[in-house]
Amino acid sequence: MKILTIYEQIMDFCGLTVSDDKVYVKTKEGKEPFLVDGKQLVIPSSNILRNFRPDEMIVFHPMSEDIIKGETPIVSKLRYAINVRLNIASAIVIQSLLNLIGSPEYHGKLSPEQTELLYNRIDLDDKTVKAFTSHMIKEVSEKEDRLFVSIYLKRAGILGKEKYARVGVTTFPFYHSLVTGEKYKFRAKDIDAFKAIQEFIFPDISNDEAYSYGSDSDVAPYFDALMISSYKIASRLNDLIKLYHDYIDKPESIAFNLDWYDGIKDMDKYKAEIRSIPVSTMLQAPQQEQAVPMVSQPTSYPVMQPQQPQQPMQPAPMQQMPMQQAPVIKETSRGVDFNSLKQAMGVPQQIPNAFAQQMMPMQQMPRPYAGDILNRQQMPMQQPMMMQPGMYPMQGMPMQGMPMQGMPMQQPMMQQMPMQQGMMMQQPMMMQPMQPMPMQQPMMQQPGMWPNQGFSR
Repeated sequence: MKILTIYEQIMDFCGLTVSDDKVYVKTKEGKEPFLVDGKQLVIPSSNILRNFRPDEMIVFHPMSEDIIKGETPIVSKLRYAINVRLNIASAIVIQSLLNLIGSPEYHGKLSPEQTELLYNRIDLDDKTVKAFTSHMIKEVSEKEDRLFVSIYLKRAGILGKEKYARVGVTTFPFYHSLVTGEKYKFRAKDIDAFKAIQEFIFPDISNDEAYSYGSDSDVAPYFDALMISSYKIASRLNDLIKLYHDYIDKPESIAFNLDWYDGIKDMDKYKAEIRSIPVSTMLQAPQQEQAVPMVSQPTSYPVMQPQQPQQPMQPAPMQQMPMQQAPVIKETSRGVDFNSLKQAMGVPQQIPNAFAQQMMPMQQMPRPYAGDILNRQQMPMQQPMMMQPGMYPMQGMPMQGMPMQGMPMQQPMMQQMPMQQGMMMQQPMMMQPMQPMPMQQPMMQQPGMWPNQGFSR
């Protein structure tokens, strides 16, 4: 099927790899399964479909959408992987160009087309590059999908004066935070440099709708909006990677495969192939996009009986969870070592660049386990609000219109440990001395009397 080739190209676009029709995350050690809902993502080849194991596999088939339902789990996971990939490439390009501007010894070697970078006369020094590096290292582990670029999907959105069935909304969180005056420990010249370099990389960055895309596809509108929006960003980054190839650390490792672009322009021609793949092999989208109100369930509380005084129980020793050896991001004299950054984010390594000889390791910082980033569990999506011109994110708050699903969070250790139901009630309660009082019959719980009504944990 022709769509299988397109799907494999899209996996490569995301920085993923396909082997035996199974999708993997690239890691320092090699590869590990790319998971959706705890199951291995697979390409719907005839061999996979014949030997499909529903308890172990989920088929990657984003062209299969029910246009009445919401964003599918597959498209949601795809969106997250694309956002991570776009942010890694953006970070590498930004710092590489900052390094080039701050290296006069290379300016005489630039071609007339390359010297366009110098026309803006961006004022920076070594402290500017170090400030950018420090900020990126600090934020990348929690904002790997939305540090510089973020794409989210909206139902029935408006771009310009046109209304669309679905809209891929592209925003630039770091740039907008600088424009709106969010407080950073940056010098004034550093802020100006960071804004100017992003304006050079994305010339229409000040236009909230320039890199967004609206879709009226009757085949897969969410998928269509996502891919074309990401194409607008990736194609610009590809142009810069090609132009400044000699001054970007391992450029081939961050260049985007865009061979799929022509193939999805007209998805109508794939309708027969789309329908030939059983729906039962895929995760289905939610029936409704609106949040369904949570109904509080009656909670059983034990009746307190008189107890004999007892000795305080010693807490059970906490089991030490095994720690995995995590990749590290190395900070160098010219900024972050992107060889180590891409290892931590699952990006393959290629060839050195003009700056490679000058990069000396200075500091090592622990980062999360490599493969855990793309396999991190995502939060349920909330209905986003369409970004209007002049609306920027509040200081210190997630952007309006940004679905929580696209914002993976670092999960605390306690959240990773399975909670025993009624844990708090099962532990003996330490009672303070009380004056004797006549026993009362327990009050019958009436509807609406439960504590924390309307909240769920």
